[in-house]
Amino acid sequence: MTTTLVCPVCHENNTWNNNEYKQGQFFNCASCSARLQQIFCPHCSSSNTWPNPTISVEGQSINCASCSKSFQFICCPHCQRVNMWSTANYEQGLIYNCVSCTRPFQHVSCAYCYAPNFYSTAASIQGDRLKCHSCAKTHQYIRCPHCQKGQVWKNCD
Repeated sequence: MTTTLVCPVCHENNTWNNNEYKQGQFFNCASCSARLQQIFCPHCSSSNTWPNPTISVEGQSINCASCSKSFQFICCPHCQRVNMWSTANYEQGLIYNCVSCTRPFQHVSCAYCYAPNFYSTAASIQGDRLKCHSCAKTHQYIRCPHCQKGQVWKNCD
C-alpha cells in the first residue's frame, strides 16, 4: 500500500511505500524539511496535519478540520500503532492496553510544557514523581478517588 501526504508548508507530496508510514508520528517533509504530525479523522477519514508542532497533539481533544467532530489518539509506546478514541473520551493517567499489541501503557502530559510522557508499564504511576522526558521538570499525577478526575501537583508535595 502507498501513502501520499501533501505538505501544508510547501504543498509537495510525501510518499511512503509498503505501509512504512505511521500516522500520528512526527515526520519531516522530504522537500522542505518541515516537521509535521498527521492523523486521519476516525469519523470522516480526512487528513489532519500540524506543521512544525513543538509538542505532540497525542492525548489532546482534536476537532477535525473537515467535519469538526472531536477525537483523541495515542501512539502505543511499544508498537507505535495508533489507538483512537472517536468519542474523545480518553483520560490521561489510566492504564490502557494497545489495540494492536495488547501491551499496557499510561500517558500523562507534562504539567509544565504539556509534552506527552509515556509509561509502558502495567503498574500505576499515580502519586509517583514523574520527570518529563522533554523539559526534565518533575510533577505528580493522581486521580481523585471520588470523581476520578486527574489532579496534578507541580511542586511534588
